[in-house]
Amino acid sequence: MIVRIAFAIAVFVGGVTVFDCLASEPDDATRTVSDDESKRPHPSSHEPQRPVDYAFDKFVGVVYPRRAVAVVSVYGGTLSEVKVDIGDRVQQGEVIATVEIRDFLHTLKLAQMSLVIAQTELAKSTAELELSRSRRRKLENNSDAYSAQELEDVRFIEQIALYQMEAAQALVAERNVQVEFAQERIRQADIRAPFTGTVAMRYLDQGSIVLPTTPIVRIITADDLWVRLAMPQHWFVGKEQGSEVTFRTQDSGLIVRSEIRVVSPEVESTSGLVIAETQISGHPSISPGTVLDVLDPRP
Repeated sequence: MIVRIAFAIAVFVGGVTVFDCLASEPDDATRTVSDDESKRPHPSSHEPQRPVDYAFDKFVGVVYPRRAVAVVSVYGGTLSEVKVDIGDRVQQGEVIATVEIRDFLHTLKLAQMSLVIAQTELAKSTAELELSRSRRRKLENNSDAYSAQELEDVRFIEQIALYQMEAAQALVAERNVQVEFAQERIRQADIRAPFTGTVAMRYLDQGSIVLPTTPIVRIITADDLWVRLAMPQHWFVGKEQGSEVTFRTQDSGLIVRSEIRVVSPEVESTSGLVIAETQISGHPSISPGTVLDVLDPRP
């Protein structure tokens, strides 16, 4: 019994001691602030935020040709010849490849034969219509010698002849379209350069089977180069179309100056950058795909 009483007293005394220690610690909400801490500046949520300090060595422009196109065949077929190779200079309208036309010539011949048949049917139906009209006029001029039923029959025959002639005319028109289509396919067998430029890539060789969506060569305007860059919105302060921009090539360190030609009217939502394009000229050592560092200072 004495042991139990002593143990209870010890527990009580220990609890009081712990409580006093906890009470002696100042609460975060009520503790005083020292003089040093009061002198420290505190950020204010109402203070305007400064623009992001972009490191300009991270901003680059990429050179690209103003015009670039993958040339395809309009109707497809088998390539009989590819006349150009990478680096060749081509003029607008120049034949750069041809498609085998043997099947096209066969189609054209069949269409022409069908047209002749349709024209013959048209001539026949036209003659029958004229004959029907002649009979109807003869009966009408001698109506007393013929019954009303006979007059009605001859008029009906004339109307049928008219319908047959109109159907023959439509058939001739259809056959003409088929002939023109076959002729167009033969003309389109010569694949021509859409503009003056340089062959940047050759995808296929002679004997390749191409579809209307299969690229054969890629042509670019190697002498009309532009630079596309993305910059912070505040970089454009004081700049407008025609303002000069300075670049430096990453490989050789060549300094390039160009003029702003196009500025996007909107800010890209995810990056906060604005797309702009500049035109460069007089630098034969710069080719499409070259990466340029932006050297212009901050506004």
